[in-house]
Amino acid sequence: MRAVSILLAALLFPQTSILQAVTTPSPGVVLAEMKKVADWQMANPSMHPVNDWTYAPYLEGLIAIYNITREPSYLNALKKAGEGVEWKPGPRKYTADDYAVCQAYCELYLMMRDPQMIAPTRAAFDFILEHPKNQPMDYDGLNGVISTERWVWCDALFMGPASWERLWAATGDRRYLDFMDREWWATADFLYDPAEGLMYRDSRFFKQKTANGKKIFWSRGNGWVLAGLARVLEYLPQDYPSRPRYVKLFKEMSTAIVTAQSIAG
Repeated sequence: MRAVSILLAALLFPQTSILQAVTTPSPGVVLAEMKKVADWQMANPSMHPVNDWTYAPYLEGLIAIYNITREPSYLNALKKAGEGVEWKPGPRKYTADDYAVCQAYCELYLMMRDPQMIAPTRAAFDFILEHPKNQPMDYDGLNGVISTERWVWCDALFMGPASWERLWAATGDRRYLDFMDREWWATADFLYDPAEGLMYRDSRFFKQKTANGKKIFWSRGNGWVLAGLARVLEYLPQDYPSRPRYVKLFKEMSTAIVTAQSIAG
């Protein structure tokens, strides 16, 4: 949970470095900011569909604040959102953005044990397991055609893996966890630059350089990855074979991001 707290503090206080954000705000200040944001967003709902990727971090935020406060308004907002789309993921079967919201469905199921909450997610993921995609990890795909049927862009590591992992937690079906692990490392091994401790947004940036010859990394995208790592580590079993790799990656990327923030001032 400490990793999640670090990321939350960094998001709430974007003008402050991660280290400062961790050491400066009190829990009461952080909670007050969380409630202010959540209450405003509930009163001013997004115009996007609930099963759009933009809703996923919002619903996850509501789950986090409900777990702290146990205020019914947050739980009611979560249930209303899921019920409004019949607990369905978005229309694109393989694209992580369209099932990012399923991580919230699964966490609600773990609270309430209502099978309807995860039935569409399970059906969608079973289809993927039965009809897996194995195209190259290049963002431009085959013949220069962009394909998002695998996690070929770095922020997909926030959108997709936590949903697969939480469905495993909800069902006990190890296939979901192993799929998540296999696809995570296919993406990370392809996009991660160990010399920099950061991930490229996608393969188009491997050879691109800034005007002064520096490598190009998307700052927000690396934030997505770090948040995705924290969320995977929350549920990943302590004895899962590749857990040390996730911990190592989290430490390396955290160090690189703090260093980049320090340089930026």
